[in-house]
Amino acid sequence: MSAQVPVAAAEWTVFLRGYSSKFLDDSSLLRAFEENGAGEFVRSHVQREGWIGYEPVSADAVVAVEERLGTRLPPTYRNFLLASNGFGYVADVDLLNVDEIGWLSERDPDLVEAWSSALDDSERQMLERSLLIAQDDGGPGVHWLLHPGDAAEDGEWAAYEWFTGDGSRPGDDRYDSFGALMVQATQRLDTDPAEQEQTDSPAHADRGVHCAQPDSPRHSAPFDRTRQVASGRISPVHIDRLDHLTLTVVDQDATIDFYTRVLGMEAVVFGEGRTALAFGDNRIGLRVAGQDTEDATAASPGPGTAELCFVVDEPVLLLIDKLGEQGVGIEAGPARSTGARGTIYSLHLRDPDGNLIKLSNYLD
Repeated sequence: MSAQVPVAAAEWTVFLRGYSSKFLDDSSLLRAFEENGAGEFVRSHVQREGWIGYEPVSADAVVAVEERLGTRLPPTYRNFLLASNGFGYVADVDLLNVDEIGWLSERDPDLVEAWSSALDDSERQMLERSLLIAQDDGGPGVHWLLHPGDAAEDGEWAAYEWFTGDGSRPGDDRYDSFGALMVQATQRLDTDPAEQEQTDSPAHADRGVHCAQPDSPRHSAPFDRTRQVASGRISPVHIDRLDHLTLTVVDQDATIDFYTRVLGMEAVVFGEGRTALAFGDNRIGLRVAGQDTEDATAASPGPGTAELCFVVDEPVLLLIDKLGEQGVGIEAGPARSTGARGTIYSLHLRDPDGNLIKLSNYLD
């Protein structure tokens, strides 16, 4: 049976405090935070504050954000803000505060542009006019959207949970209101991945509980120690560039076929009959698993243990059909992540050995 959707601010306060208390009860999401070294911080924060939320905003602050957006917010979301100005650790996302929410086309124009060519007119208009109220940060690319163009008589706007990381379309996961989405998301708290396969929508049956590692200012504290490097030490080595890397493969011919036919690389022979894949000034060496070699190798080389990210010239959305024509399936994407020089959108696929291949565009 579904929980009752909170409406009034007082109902939201009770609901959010109950969720926060349950969060401490060894939930699957908390276990994921503990695995990432942040469990102690999260526990102490919830125990100290009594919940995972923030101070409520004033009615004047809500009116101010409505004036900025040019519209009155729907009741369940408006009253949620009067109970907590944002909220942390709800399924895949953190809910944004009143200064952070905004129209998706203004908050993340690159995302809208990246998806525009793959959507029909109604989907594109929905995306451009949706209000972004929650997102993950460095996770699987989840966005919560409210759409005023799909409003009910009681003033509620339809809410959408959009998983960009697995290629879902913006309207695939629709809820009647923000409150309905929030109730459903919080009910995943103690759902194990195996159980979730049976309860999630068919399009997303393989989703478990994701643990994003946010690096926004209000969440930086629990992850500081995992990001520390040997500051103050002077390294004796200065790396100029990566010269090449080597893949251990099961079937060298199959690997050559994939990387030349699908990715446009060139097979070259060097040394004593060794084969490599060349693209630009870069090279990927190939070593067949189990074959003796006089060259030094990694301690535990094995097929399917690599993750390679390639930057491509063509928009990745335009590559989906072309890859399909080559018999290559898309595992996920376009997914947003951080590359060496900034934000990238990537298609995820697998080579014959199961190595993860990312085909990416930079957004800057």
